Order: sequence, then structure tokens, then C-alpha cells
Amino acid sequence: MNRHELTEVQTRRIWKDLSHLTGEETQGRLSGTIGARKAASYLEQQLTSSGYETSFMPVDVPALRLTGRPTLLVGEHAFRHRMDFAELNAATSGGTVEGKLLVLRDGDDIDAAELVDKIVLISERPDGLDVRATAEAAANAGVKALLVEHGEPKWFHKSPNGGRNTRIPVLRVRQSVAEPLVRLNGEPAFVDLPLENRTLACQNVLGFLKGNPRATETLVLIAHYDHVGDDPGGMRFPGAIDNAAGVAILLGLARELATRKESLPFHVLVAFLTGEESGMVGARQLS
Repeated sequence: MNRHELTEVQTRRIWKDLSHLTGEETQGRLSGTIGARKAASYLEQQLTSSGYETSFMPVDVPALRLTGRPTLLVGEHAFRHRMDFAELNAATSGGTVEGKLLVLRDGDDIDAAELVDKIVLISERPDGLDVRATAEAAANAGVKALLVEHGEPKWFHKSPNGGRNTRIPVLRVRQSVAEPLVRLNGEPAFVDLPLENRTLACQNVLGFLKGNPRATETLVLIAHYDHVGDDPGGMRFPGAIDNAAGVAILLGLARELATRKESLPFHVLVAFLTGEESGMVGARQLS
């Protein structure tokens, strides 16, 4: 067997770790959630059982977190979160609002009074539209929520990165949904976006393995274990590639280093980091 090939036992352990990290119990591992804490606890236990001295490094991570299932209704039509619409992270706040739909196109001349208490749809997004500035202007004008046409993706991706000082719900809407919504101009609309944007306590998971007494250098092995979190009552985001697979492989390597018969000529620090999806917060804390 090539010495770089994994044994059957090693492969089974990696798959076991991967299955645990991507399971329903860890809920997509969004920093600050119960699922992320369960993932961190699992990693700490695995390092401890392998002979590492372990600790948790506290990290405060800001993130957008859905606390319920979003709703978009216009007239008699209900739309599907992630498939038809999604929150526009950099510009949105949470909230529940209702008002008549008002459709706007680039260049429309409209009286400011017509915007008050409306849910505004920008049915054709102009190139280079500054959504955050547009949302701020809409809030100043008394708009209750803003819907922005956002092309025709397979589905709307998720990110915990959010803006600060946001004031109204702002949603991305699929182009094939925005087009028929034009015919519903003036119909009653309802938006419920149960969203929190705040900083929660999280943790990096650290494991240290001593080398031989003459060791003066430390090998540092790093992978982030957080992901974007499942949607409540909706879509799952197990994060197998980003980055449970990397964590499982690194954990397997950490075990192998700890079981070598000869003492290592260097120390080993294993760091499983949180907050990568929110801007590498855990990595900055470690440095």
C-alpha cells in the first residue's frame, strides 16, 4: 500500500467525523448557535481523547441569524424562501410589515408621498445599483420594505454577513417572480423576516500536543468548523465541503500525530476556528 493512502480504519473515522459535523444535530454550525456549540464540544472531546491538552478560546462573532421562517405574500400569492426570494444581507433588517405593493422601474417619476407605507418592488435592477444607499433612502421616505429583482439564480445563497444600522426589510426577488409581480401593483403585500443581527459568544477549539523535550518549534494546523446555519423549518446547509471535510481530515491527521511511537521533534497546535463565515473573526482572535 502506498504510505500516503488512508487505511480502512482511518477512512471510517473521517466519515464518522464528517457525518457528525454535518448532521441535523449541529444545525449547519452557524457561530453562536446551539449547533455550533455541539460541534465545538465534539471536536474538543475528540482531541482530548487523542491525548491533546485542550481549551476553548472565547470569540464574539457578529452574524445575521434567522429565528423563524420568512414569509412573502402579495395578493393571494405566497412565495418560497430561498427559491423565490431571500434576505439581502448587506442592507436588510428584520421585521414584520404590510402595505400595498408599489412597482418602480429605473427612471420612474414618482411623488415622494406615494412611497409612504408602501412595500416597493424595483422590478428591473439597474446596473451598479447601490442597494444599501437605496434602502436607506427608501426608509427615509417612509417605505416599509424593499424588494429588489436579483436575476435568476438556481437558489438564493446564504451568508451570515450583514450590514449595520439597517432599518427596513430588504429582499432579493427572482427575476421570474418580479415580472409577474408587476401585474400585482397596488395589491396588499406582507413581509415577515424574523432576523437578528447581533454578536454572540462563540469559541475556537484548541488542542496542544507536546513534542520531545528538545522541541523548540510548533506545527500549527488550522481549519474553520463554522458554516452558515440551517434555515429554521426550511433549507438545510450541512456545510460538508465548507468546511466539515477539512475539519474531519485535520482531526484524522491530529490523531495520527498523537499515536506515533516516536516523540515528535516539534510541538503541535490544532486550532478549529469559528467565525470564518462572518469575516474570519476566529482567525483574527487566534493571531
